[in-house]
Amino acid sequence: LQFQAAYQAAQRAPGDAWRKLAIGLESYPLYPYLELADLQQRSELDRGTVDAYLKTWATSLPAHLLRDAYLMQLAKRGLWQDFLDHYETSKNRELRCDELQARIALGKTPSYSDEIEPLWLSATATPAACDAVFAWARAQGNLQTKQLWQRLDLAAAANNAELTGNLAAQLRNNRALRELTDFFGEYNEWLRELSAEAAAGTGNGDVSA
Repeated sequence: LQFQAAYQAAQRAPGDAWRKLAIGLESYPLYPYLELADLQQRSELDRGTVDAYLKTWATSLPAHLLRDAYLMQLAKRGLWQDFLDHYETSKNRELRCDELQARIALGKTPSYSDEIEPLWLSATATPAACDAVFAWARAQGNLQTKQLWQRLDLAAAANNAELTGNLAAQLRNNRALRELTDFFGEYNEWLRELSAEAAAGTGNGDVSA
């Protein structure tokens, strides 16, 4: 009951009210979540507070959660050096793209084949944070027609009609490919109609060409 009261106080608004309610809980395993809840209420985290928390709780899950939240704030504010100072290897695609964007902004060229291509070759939509990275790669001559087709094939194989359509639209800039991209437009429409029929229970099961 004491922890719950302190946790609810920490969630209501940033401040030290929760600390008075948490006296005696310092050795409780969930204690780090109290300050985390407090910090999560703040619209802007300061480096000193974050660094102190990360040092105190090191490899804990709450520290991991706070680090990710802080990194996202730094990316939105364009504080790229601070971002790199706190970044740790992550599976989070948004943070991975933010890290690449940070390095690009600071003149540290990333590897297309090792770092950008694995993000690009996805059958699903990528986070908005990746757009600037892909635009940079395109300007470097790495994302050309061949790479668009590679990803389009992946999206089509996964029946991702929306992404297939978006990639096909990009290919329309090349007149020689217009006929093929028109085909994918018709393919997307067919997928939508098939899905609608299945949802309505009217499909006859014949999906032959």
